[in-house]
Amino acid sequence: MAENEKTTATADKKVKLSDLSKMSDHDLLVELVRSQKKTETKTNILSLILAIFVLIVALGLCIVVPKVVFTIDNINNTITGIDKAVTNFSTGLTDMQTALGEAQGSIDGIDEMVGNVNKLVVENTENASNAIDNLSNVDIETLNESIKNLHDIVEPLANFFNKMPH
Repeated sequence: MAENEKTTATADKKVKLSDLSKMSDHDLLVELVRSQKKTETKTNILSLILAIFVLIVALGLCIVVPKVVFTIDNINNTITGIDKAVTNFSTGLTDMQTALGEAQGSIDGIDEMVGNVNKLVVENTENASNAIDNLSNVDIETLNESIKNLHDIVEPLANFFNKMPH
């Protein structure tokens, strides 16, 4: 049934278009006014739809733009923080390299010192061993007798000097 109405409307338009030459000026003017009203109505509806679309886009931009600006600001702050962290990390690495260089110098010095101590221990071990051997060869009884003899000699001298006036 809807198809039948479309066919009738299309036929009316064709009839009207073919009858335009037969219409009076008044009928043509009326037809023109009707056509302009239909066009005006369609134009008003499209204008309203366009205005609503523009309003929706404007509201969307009012909501989205501040968020985008806020996000970009956060990204800039994050990048600045990362840049500072990388700079600090680089400085730390440089300091660590310097410290490692100094530590290597200290380790080299310690190695040299340990070598010298080892050499000193080896040399003194030989001397201490010789001294111990010499001490073990000392006759303690003879030494005690020599000390007693020395005491016997020094004691009269000490008594003599004690009797002298000071």
